Amino acid sequence: MSLLTKRRLEPIGANKNRDDWIRTSGPFVPNEVRYQAALHPVGPHCHSNTAPVNYANMPAPELRLVDRIRSGNRFSRGIVSVAVKPEWLRVKAPQWQRVGSVKEILRDLQLNTVCEEASCPNIGECFQAGTATFLIMGPACTRACPYCDIDFEKKPQPLDPSEPERLAEAVRRLKLNHVVITAVNRDDLPDGGAGQFARCIAATRTAAPGTTIEVLIPDLCGNWEALDIILAAAPEVLNHNTETVPRLYRRTRPQGDYERSLTLLRLARQRTPWLYTKSGLMVGLGETDAEIRQS
Repeated sequence: MSLLTKRRLEPIGANKNRDDWIRTSGPFVPNEVRYQAALHPVGPHCHSNTAPVNYANMPAPELRLVDRIRSGNRFSRGIVSVAVKPEWLRVKAPQWQRVGSVKEILRDLQLNTVCEEASCPNIGECFQAGTATFLIMGPACTRACPYCDIDFEKKPQPLDPSEPERLAEAVRRLKLNHVVITAVNRDDLPDGGAGQFARCIAATRTAAPGTTIEVLIPDLCGNWEALDIILAAAPEVLNHNTETVPRLYRRTRPQGDYERSLTLLRLARQRTPWLYTKSGLMVGLGETDAEIRQS
């Protein structure tokens, strides 16, 4: 068993929720790494490969840290079964030099990324590769989807007119071959933020003409004239995620509409057939295999 640092074993206090704890434990340590490092005693209901841990032979410093986890007599000292996690769950620690370079550029240009705002567990891998998904018009969102970690705010800040140029400069500095630009939902804006998407595309074209552009757009509240604004800006790829199956929309996307999302994708394909159109959905929310195939 690896020696765990004191900081990573700090319990979550009553006034410190899980997300705050994750953020203060290191922004570039994926959640899978934290989960893998923690002790997970296996009870009678678990059906998993296990490996015995002999606390009697454990060094004193590590044993004291384990004792902190065992507070409350959740399990007794002796031979304890600990679940062995699959190898694919382990995420290699990123190279800090490369991660720091991306982070420095983002902070210098005061840009948001969905990698950070949504607490993506793969942030280290992407930043190490010198990539990031830019989040414009944020960081707060006007919707409160329960699966998303982006902050909710009914009345977010006005749009920043300098954001398109700052984003384009980041693309130039990072020397990206392909850039993904997404946004929070801005239901407070008449066009849902379509104009800002178009300005970001135009600025990126000027600063990095060789970079292909993908936009991951919200549903724009069904404003198809706003959709035309984005299509007219001519990104190479238009992405709009349906996120989940229709049955789970009320629970996972209470302000979304499955048919509206399908309409957006259909109209984008009809109006710009030369444009790559894509979508995506999550799994593990309670959907069935049949529902996934149907979607």
